Amino acid sequence: MGAVSFEAERGLLLSADGGTVELPPRSLAVLKLLADASGAVVSKEQILSSVWPDIIAGEDSLYKCISEIRRALEDDRRKILRTVPRRGYRLDTGADVHVQSSGALRSMQVLPANALIPR
Repeated sequence: MGAVSFEAERGLLLSADGGTVELPPRSLAVLKLLADASGAVVSKEQILSSVWPDIIAGEDSLYKCISEIRRALEDDRRKILRTVPRRGYRLDTGADVHVQSSGALRSMQVLPANALIPR
């Protein structure tokens, strides 16, 4: 997997070459919510009420967004966006994912496991 950056403020998922990785608006909203949680578990109910505040959305809508995010992050093995059984979802900020903030711009960078970010 190549490096991917998520710029939450701008709502952009960017590939290593600076191109935009397409994600529908609701999927971007789910990704932002998970990134803002800084590796904590976010319940399905929290996601549904935050991303679909004015309508009743079923879990199928959430599953579609999670699938789209995993596809965009090339997370076939579900090591970045983890399902926590009977609790919700967590954006894993372990070895493969690095969450960085630069000034007012919150961003998340997903790198290959063998990549290192200088601290």
